[in-house]
Formats: sequence, C-alpha cells, structure tokens
Amino acid sequence: MKRLLAMLLALIFVMSCSCAFAEDTFILRNGIEFGDTMDEVREKETAKWDEADCDEDTLRTNNATAAGFNEVEILYNFDSTGKLIEVRWYLDSDTSSSASDADYEKLYKAFLVKYGAPLGYQNGECYIYSGGAFEAASTSTTVFKLIGGVGDIRDYAEWDITYGDDDHVKIELVQYYWGIPSDGVKYNIAISYNYFDDAELLELMQQKQQEGEAILNDI
Repeated sequence: MKRLLAMLLALIFVMSCSCAFAEDTFILRNGIEFGDTMDEVREKETAKWDEADCDEDTLRTNNATAAGFNEVEILYNFDSTGKLIEVRWYLDSDTSSSASDADYEKLYKAFLVKYGAPLGYQNGECYIYSGGAFEAASTSTTVFKLIGGVGDIRDYAEWDITYGDDDHVKIELVQYYWGIPSDGVKYNIAISYNYFDDAELLELMQQKQQEGEAILNDI
C-alpha cells in the first residue's frame, strides 16, 4: 500500500509539472499531427525531401526553412504501425558561440510565448521522459570526447505538453558543441517533439522506483 501511494503521489507531482495545452490535438508545422501516416506527412510537408536518407521508418527533409531559420534538417520518425511519433529539427552548425547563443535565445523566447515556462530542470538534471534532442546532443558530444575532442551540452529547456485525454508531447530545445579544438569547434541546436501517453509515463516511473528499491536493497 505504501509503495502504491508513493507511486501515485509521484505521478501527481510529475503531471503537475506538465503544461496543459487547451486543445484536443497537437499541431506541428504545416498541419502535421502525431499519428499521421508517412503518406500524410509527405503530402503536408512543403520542404524538399532528401530521398536518399528516407526509409520505411524515417522521412528527412533537405535544407528546409523553419521558424525563420534556413538550412534546417527535419526528421519525421514513425513507429512499427506507420504512425508519426517523433519530429526532430537540426539547425545548421555554427562556428560562433555568440551566434549560436543568439539563435538559442530567439527560439527559447518563442517557445515561452507558445508553451509557457519550461519544466525548470537544470545542471544536468532532466525530466523522467527523455526525447530525441537530448539523444542527438549526447551522442555527438560523447563521440568527440572519446576520440580526444571536446563536446558538451551548452544550454537546454524542456516541456511536457498535455492535450486530449492522456496524450503528451515532450519538447526539447538543446544547444551543444563538439569538435577537435585544432580543427575548430561547432555549435548546434536541436529541437525534438516526442509523443507519449500516460501509460508510458507511469511505466517509466515504475522502472525508476524499481531501480531505486534495488539500490536500497543492496546497501
């Protein structure tokens, strides 16, 4: 009973940290929605497709213009049933940290206007559900550190937007850098939108609780 109560209290806390979206649907660029098929996304997206890098699970644009930025790479990822579950944006790399900071600030302010205050995690702490932008940043920075280069997350913000009955969109805005100092360091910004639901959130919380109990049982 105590375990169940703790789990329910944790779920209430996590849900209270999310931002309610006063709509039954979550609309992405060009009217694209989570759950759209690959054919529907192809029809709605106006940017040119990079057909060489598209496959049965992923669509990729070539040099899209998005949110006022040029040379944006956009990925649409689909689940095993062919439904859209993730969208990622990669802004063009920059060699200037100040220029990258300015771009990040512009995007951050835009997200504040549209979705309100972010979840507030900082100093390496993140929300229980992690999306594609963190994954991309972590992969790039880790690879370059392993080969003697540098890389790290420079700034980030994240939102859990709830809509419909039990639907969520995890939004991540991540700025990171990577490279070999002698060859130059590049600064990148990644944005991701990941769909999940209450059941997935509860499953993650249960996993975290079990991991915590396993640690306590061994010490």
